[in-house]
Amino acid sequence: MALSRLKATKRSLMKRGLFAQCDGEMQKLISKGYVEGVFTNVSIPGTKVWYLPHKAVVSDKKKDLLRFREHAYAVTADIEAMYYQVVILKEDSDALRFIWLNNAGEIVHYRMTRHVFGGVWCSSSSADALGHILVDNVDVPPLVSDTIKRSFYVDDCLKSLPYKSLVSEMVKGTTEVLSKARFRLNTALGITWDVAGDELFFRVNLAQECDTKVTRRKILSMLASIYDPLGLVNLITVKGKLWLQEATICKLSWDDSVPEGLARKWSQWYCSLDGLREIRISRYIKPIKFNNAALKLRHFSDASQVAYGCSSYLWRTNQAREIHVALMVSK
Repeated sequence: MALSRLKATKRSLMKRGLFAQCDGEMQKLISKGYVEGVFTNVSIPGTKVWYLPHKAVVSDKKKDLLRFREHAYAVTADIEAMYYQVVILKEDSDALRFIWLNNAGEIVHYRMTRHVFGGVWCSSSSADALGHILVDNVDVPPLVSDTIKRSFYVDDCLKSLPYKSLVSEMVKGTTEVLSKARFRLNTALGITWDVAGDELFFRVNLAQECDTKVTRRKILSMLASIYDPLGLVNLITVKGKLWLQEATICKLSWDDSVPEGLARKWSQWYCSLDGLREIRISRYIKPIKFNNAALKLRHFSDASQVAYGCSSYLWRTNQAREIHVALMVSK
C-alpha cells in the first residue's frame, strides 16, 4: 500500500509541477538529520512499524489575531520549523516510516527522527515542549514568561504591547530563552499587515480564470485560501460557502462540473474577490485617547433560511463622551 501511495503521490506532484520542490524539501530533511534511512527488515524490538502517506503542504497561513490587536505596538513571529526541532523517542520512530526516491529513482526506506507536519499529535507535543522551557529555566523574566505562556499558538507568536521599550525587551528575551531549546524565531503573519498604516488587509490570489471549469474541488480550494480567522469578511465569504453546499447537495464528484447556473454565480462572485484588497481594518483597537475608557462588548446576531451569523464589537466611551467601536470577531 505504501508503494502504491508513493506512485500516486509522484504522479500528482509531477502533474502539478511540485515534485522537484517536494524532493528538494525531502533532501533538506535528510541532510539535517530530521529523517534517517532504515533497512526494511530491521526495527526496534517491541515497536510497531507503520508507513506514513505523503501529503504536500504549500502554505504560509498563520493564526490567532485577537491579542495582536490589543495594544499600540505589535510583534509577529513564528518558530522556524518547530516540529522538526522536537525529537521523537527512538522507540516510536518506526511508527513514522515512509518511502521516497533517491537520485537514481530507487525506492529508499526512511523514518522520522522528529515530529512530522500533518500529524494530529504534533501540535500538542510541540506546544508541550515549548512550555517545558519555562520548567527548565525558572529565572525567566515575567514579560518573556508571559509571552511564551500566552502569546503562542503552537509555533505562531502574535503579541501587542503598550510601550515601545517593552517590545525590544520582549523580542530579545524571548529569542534568547527559546534558543536554549534550539527554537529559532522568525517574523511572520498570516493576514497581511500594512505596518506603515497599522492596518490589516487581505491579499487574495486569483490563480484560476473566472471562466474556467468550476468544480467542487476548485470551490473548496478557493474558500480555503482566504485566511480570515476572525471572520472579518464573513459577509463576503459566506456566499462562496453556500455555493459549495449547493454543489455538494448535487452529489457531484470532486472534479465534475457544477450546474451551469451555479457555475455562473460562482464565477461572478470569484471575480469580485479582487475587491477584498480594498478592505482595510485597523489593527489597533484601543486608540490612545481611549486607554482609560469604559468598555463594553456588544454582540449582534441574525439568521435567515440559509445562514446565521454573530458579530462582537468592542465599544469604548472616554471621559469626553467620545465613542470608539471596533469589530472583534464574527462567525
